[in-house]
Amino acid sequence: MRFPPLDHPSRLAVAACPLAQPHSIFTFTLFSFSHAKLPAYILPIFPALAVMLAWRFFGDDPAKDSVPRWAWQIIVAFCFVAPIIFPFFVYFLLHGQTSWWLACQTPIALALLVLVIVLSRKWDRATIAACIAGLALLSLFATIAEFPLFEFDFKANQPLNQMGLALRENFRPGDTLVCWHEFPQGLPFYTGNLISATNRPYFGNMPLNKVPFEFPGNLHRLGSLYLDENGLLKLLQDDHETFIVDFGNTMESFQTNHLDLPLRLITRSGKWSLYRCDRMNRPPNGGNP
Repeated sequence: MRFPPLDHPSRLAVAACPLAQPHSIFTFTLFSFSHAKLPAYILPIFPALAVMLAWRFFGDDPAKDSVPRWAWQIIVAFCFVAPIIFPFFVYFLLHGQTSWWLACQTPIALALLVLVIVLSRKWDRATIAACIAGLALLSLFATIAEFPLFEFDFKANQPLNQMGLALRENFRPGDTLVCWHEFPQGLPFYTGNLISATNRPYFGNMPLNKVPFEFPGNLHRLGSLYLDENGLLKLLQDDHETFIVDFGNTMESFQTNHLDLPLRLITRSGKWSLYRCDRMNRPPNGGNP
């Protein structure tokens, strides 16, 4: 393939497009089917997309000026997608527990969206392009700044620092820990020495095709440490305190069938919940009765 001289930015974009298109398609396809999805994996696609967009909308071809104005307004609207929908994700994942300032973000973003679309009707193509670039960067940085405040609630496995902190505050020697319905990967890192080879938790009601039971022999090695519902009920009826790390609120239905059990919710982090079954009426945080 013969490329034109690269003495102009538009010609550079034309020369790069035959490479950018397969690069974008390959990256998008590969990580769409991959089970490992981290933000850094998709980053290589953005330079290629930027080159193709620049060539399509900002090249020297006079035909580019024929792009309808509504198309530019749609691109402007996309800059507000993240600020508008992010509070809804937080609301549903945190079961309605959101900050007041996050509740105000969606109506403010919608008002700004309407204002920018109205004003952009009088702007030329270069002004709209500059506005799109600025709004996109502002939206990106705002979402990046907000996400760490709620990051632990978006993950089913890690980090579980909120659960670990609650366990360290309430757990005493002789207490029992049960991991129910899902394996809490990373929890031992946040509980200190509460989980160890000599102080192993119970497991129960977990899918046997996932970690750690997908590996042959692990279920057999646990022996009596793996519980079904009857085993959990018997454990909770003993005269000692039991903590339950539950996934997906399955303990709520379990407690509905056993109203005599003194189960109390200590904390909730996204899809994870920590319950305590206290038959000794011990006050919170390990205090004295």
